[in-house]
Amino acid sequence: MSRRHPQKNMVMRQLLGSIDVLCAIVLLTHFFGNAFPTVQATLAFVIIAKGIFFIHDVASVVDVIIGIIMFILLWISSPIIALLCALYLGVKGTYSVV
Repeated sequence: MSRRHPQKNMVMRQLLGSIDVLCAIVLLTHFFGNAFPTVQATLAFVIIAKGIFFIHDVASVVDVIIGIIMFILLWISSPIIALLCALYLGVKGTYSVV
């Protein structure tokens, strides 16, 4: 009989939420004109991988889309899109962490 471990599930949810918050912070730095391309590319890859791993959820599909947008923002500067993505990830990540 398998047992669920609520403590492990909570830690996993908080870890994944922290990744969302980090992505939101990086997108906010992009919004203010101080982008860190290496960090942004790394977190874009991580959020795409996270979204593909949990692809059965609608929020994960949005994560994949935002990860692709983060890659596109490396070449095309669009502060409004960066801000909208940062707000979404920030709210989602904060909700997961708390």
